[in-house]
Amino acid sequence: MVSFTLSSAIALLAAPLLLSSSISAHPHPRSLASAGHLNCLADVLLDVPVSGLKRRAEEIKFGYGAADGPLTWPGVCQTGQFQSPIDLVNTTLLQPPSLNVQLSTAPFSANFTNLGTTVQVTIPESLGVQGHTAADGTFFKLKQFHFHITAEHTKNSQVLPMEMHMVHATDAGRISVIGVLFEMGATPNPFLAPVIAAVPGVAKPEQSTTINNLSFAPLLPLLQTSKDWIYSGSLTTPPCTEGVLFNVVDTPMTVTAEEWNTMRSVLNFNARLVVGNAGVGQPGFASGARIVVEGEGAAKAPEGAASQVGTPAATPAVTPATTPAAGSAKFFPTDKLPHVA
Repeated sequence: MVSFTLSSAIALLAAPLLLSSSISAHPHPRSLASAGHLNCLADVLLDVPVSGLKRRAEEIKFGYGAADGPLTWPGVCQTGQFQSPIDLVNTTLLQPPSLNVQLSTAPFSANFTNLGTTVQVTIPESLGVQGHTAADGTFFKLKQFHFHITAEHTKNSQVLPMEMHMVHATDAGRISVIGVLFEMGATPNPFLAPVIAAVPGVAKPEQSTTINNLSFAPLLPLLQTSKDWIYSGSLTTPPCTEGVLFNVVDTPMTVTAEEWNTMRSVLNFNARLVVGNAGVGQPGFASGARIVVEGEGAAKAPEGAASQVGTPAATPAVTPATTPAAGSAKFFPTDKLPHVA
C-alpha cells in the first residue's frame, strides 16, 4: 500500500468537490481571456475533413477554474444527452476482452506538449500506423494520448487518481477514445517512466519537448486481456461533440505517489465531473433497452428507454440520429453493445 503525503491525499479527495462547486482547480485561476489553450482533441478536430469538426484553434478555449470550468462550458456541454464521462456502474456495458489493437512495441520518440489544459504525446508519422479495429471492421488511427487528474470516469462512484485518453480517428473524422485508468501502486510504471522523465520540459503551458524511449510494450498486454466498458459518449472537453466511441479499460494500471505528484505538478486538476445525463451507461437507462447505431451519426435510445432520454441535441460536428425505416438500422441489445458509435 502506497501512502500519499497529507497534502496530496487532501488534494485528491477534495478535487471533485472543488470542481463541482466551480471553485478553481488551479493555484491561479485562468479566465477565458487568458486561457488560450487548445482542446486536448484539437489536433484531431483540426485535421479531419468533416464539416463542423474543422475548427480554428482560437475557438476551442476552456479551463477548469472558477471562470472557465466545466459548469461554464457552452452549448452541447450543458445540453447534450449522451455526454462523457460517466460512472461505470451499468454492467451491461462491460464487455469481454475485445480490443483489436495495433501498437508498436519498439521504443520511439515523440513530441510532448503542455496544452495548458493537459499534457499530450503526439504519435509521430514515422512510427507507422498505430490504432485499433472496431467490431464492424473500421480502423481507428491513434493520433495522441493525454492525461487527466483525477480520472474522469468513475467506477461505482469511486474516483481514481488518473486517467489516460488514447485518442483515435478515422480518415472520415469518426473519433474513438481508449480510456486507461490508474490506481495507486508501489512499483514505478515502466510505461509512464519516459513521460515522467520529460515532465520538466513541459512545466509551463505551450512548452514542448521530445520524449525518448517511449514504448507501448508495457501497455499492450493490458489492452489485449482486460474487459472494456464500451459506450457511445462525447468529447470530455469543449465542444463536447457526441457520437464518440469509448472503450474504457476495466483493469487499471498503477501509478506511484511520486509519479502521480510529478504529473499533478503540470496537470493540477483537469477532470470533468461525471455527467448526470440519461444517456448510455447512466442508471436512468432502462434495462433491456436497445441502442440504434447509424454509421456516422450518434447513438440514441429507442423506444423502451427511460422517458427522460431524448434524441441528442444537434451539434456543429455530428448530425443526430433519427429513427430509420424498418430494416435500415442495426439494433443491438445493451449486453452486446457494439464498438461503433
